[in-house]
Amino acid sequence: HMPGRGIEPRTPGFSVRSSTSELPWHIFIILKKFFLLSTRRLLIIIIIEMEKKEIRINKRDLLFVLQKRLPEIDYFLDLENGEIIPVFEITKEDFERLQKSFPNRFYKISAFSGRETFFIVKNFVNLIKDKKIREEIINNLKEKATYKNFKEALKKYDKEWQEWLLYEREELLKYFKKKMEEKFSLNIHFV
Repeated sequence: HMPGRGIEPRTPGFSVRSSTSELPWHIFIILKKFFLLSTRRLLIIIIIEMEKKEIRINKRDLLFVLQKRLPEIDYFLDLENGEIIPVFEITKEDFERLQKSFPNRFYKISAFSGRETFFIVKNFVNLIKDKKIREEIINNLKEKATYKNFKEALKKYDKEWQEWLLYEREELLKYFKKKMEEKFSLNIHFV
């Protein structure tokens, strides 16, 4: 005990100023195991990331598909090069032959479901800064919760409409990227 200082609490086998050599042996072993496991996990994550294939996808083309611009056409993503391939009725047989030759190369892109789109809408409505506009949109959606109804109500407000167009695009791309990177071993970059 040093003069002028309070008494330091002491726990048998452990001191406040201890180094790892002064740690009780069971705590030292636990820390050593944790470090080794953490290091292994980190190495596994690094190896998995290194094995992911990088592809570039044209975001304008992808948004065209995700926003259901031409729902009668099937679209496929080439998992090798990121190209989006429209398959028309006239080219369907040729594409099916190509798909049989490379069964794991193409992924059919589906437009977002109404539920997925409406989730994005609800998140956006909560971000509208003008309380009057936000309440009007919410009340409008309570009457009839459809995407069309939301768009018509929001179009009256140019600033919010422009913000919505940007927000929707970013959210569609983010959701698609997350879904694809979880499903396949890919690193997606939008160009």
